[in-house]
Amino acid sequence: MPCSRAAREVGRLAEWHQSVRPFETAAEFLADAVRDVATPRIAIPGGSAAAALPFLRERMGARWERTILTFVDERCVPVDHTDSNHGLARNTGALEGCTVIPLWEAGDTPETAIARFEAQWSGLDAILLGMGGDGHVASLFVGRPWPTGTLAFVPDSPKPPPARMTLTVAALASANTSVVLALGEGKRDALQRLHRRDPALPASALDPIIVTDLKEGTHD
Repeated sequence: MPCSRAAREVGRLAEWHQSVRPFETAAEFLADAVRDVATPRIAIPGGSAAAALPFLRERMGARWERTILTFVDERCVPVDHTDSNHGLARNTGALEGCTVIPLWEAGDTPETAIARFEAQWSGLDAILLGMGGDGHVASLFVGRPWPTGTLAFVPDSPKPPPARMTLTVAALASANTSVVLALGEGKRDALQRLHRRDPALPASALDPIIVTDLKEGTHD
């Protein structure tokens, strides 16, 4: 199960966990990571990885009411828009009971969103990340400069919609436990690069735990 990021050997391969129930497995890692934390602070993604959220709520039990939840990135769209990560998470029903800190709200500018978020920022205990086939996590893209600070505005994402808010690598690295959940053959090359801790991938800076349906090192 997860151990402290600081306690892991620097430079080792990222942990690879093949699972037939990857969403449940990812939720187990996250819930175990914050088992002894009075007020857990967790960041979650959108996309297919958000399907782990109901399992996380179930695993957390009564601790869910003490949990502070935010997002690793957000598209600059209203919460009821189909592209909203916040809206996707809300639609699972799993946000009920916890405290949610949004990255973007209706009427925001990037400056007001950053100021509001940073006023509430106190670091993270655990994060869940999805990963694209190109190796990006959150809205941190491979081959592009990664922003600094805590929360950053990305005006030109190579994937639509282009305007996004993202936690930075430094913000994500404040968590003791980072779980990357990525499924399917289309993610294999990126996952193998992450397993080797390729420094070109932003998640390599996080000492990640990989949860996937793929067997390590093969092309089944």
